[in-house]
Amino acid sequence: MPNLPQILYHFIQARLRQHLLQGEKLLEFQNRKAQERVRFALERSAFYRQHWQNCDVTDWQNLPTINRHMMMQHFDTFNTVGIGKKQALELATRAEQERDFSPTLHGVTVGLSSGTSGHRGIFLVNEAEQAAWTGTILARVLHTVQPERVAFFLRSSSNLYANVGRGKAIQFRYFDLISPLEGVIAQLNAFQPTLLVGPPSLLVRLAAAFNQNQLHIRPRRIIAVAEILSVTDQMTLEVTFQAPVHQIYQATEGFLAASCVQGRLHLQEDIVAVQLEEFSPHAAQKPPILTDLWRQSQPMIRYALNDILVLDPRACPCGSSWRVLERIEGRSDDVCYFPARGGGPAIALF
Repeated sequence: MPNLPQILYHFIQARLRQHLLQGEKLLEFQNRKAQERVRFALERSAFYRQHWQNCDVTDWQNLPTINRHMMMQHFDTFNTVGIGKKQALELATRAEQERDFSPTLHGVTVGLSSGTSGHRGIFLVNEAEQAAWTGTILARVLHTVQPERVAFFLRSSSNLYANVGRGKAIQFRYFDLISPLEGVIAQLNAFQPTLLVGPPSLLVRLAAAFNQNQLHIRPRRIIAVAEILSVTDQMTLEVTFQAPVHQIYQATEGFLAASCVQGRLHLQEDIVAVQLEEFSPHAAQKPPILTDLWRQSQPMIRYALNDILVLDPRACPCGSSWRVLERIEGRSDDVCYFPARGGGPAIALF
């Protein structure tokens, strides 16, 4: 388990990168880190060696893409820590059934994605990656120096999340989404969280309990995770709790975006290099191809994510030049596009 000095180091580094890596410096950083990841993957992953045969590996931005199906199909040769798909699935499935998420394989945390796309994936994170993730997530999510009591709702916990609340300034309590709501409400009333984190569908149910005078909490901030946050749900939560609603956009494939202090959802450009492809020259929606600049256990290089992103062209008042997402539209396979009769822009069918 990562120690606090390691986490603090990554916290400070994440804050520094956030301020220093802008413009050309950011592009140079991304290029250097991506080339490092490519060299590492070539050395340690049999899958990537085969996948990149006859490719110019120095041109990382144009390497063949991968996706979740390919990663899961070749999982044993894809990862670099010698963990087989069968044993990883057995450990992660047992953890979910027994609701004990602490066991590891050879010191590597194993988990399953939420499966919002209908195809669940395995993620692997070693101890060094845990420390980096923990320090970075704290640097990007904690916008003040005030102590926090964090109530975190998710389908399954992880050693990743357990590390977040190890400091004295942060009290962290994981709430299982399968727990009955009545008991959860009583625990929240006792805990009195200052930061409420969870999927929008659950947060809206808590807002209803608040309006029915069952829930008595006053969080300073709310963070939506794991699901698409609709404008309607965001307004409901903000009006009910009189608190700003921010977002974390994270998947098996990496820590992709987080809201800044102004509430704008920035791509985490020092963590992942995100290339955005267009469906057509007139389309605002773009599916991302991402390259994780840090992970080694499970290298993600030119990974085609099946989400749809819409960029916000406006400059952010926070001063960062990191790209801003206007919204996460949803999964690419949630939307079918058909040619319009007589020409014109394609018609989206949801």
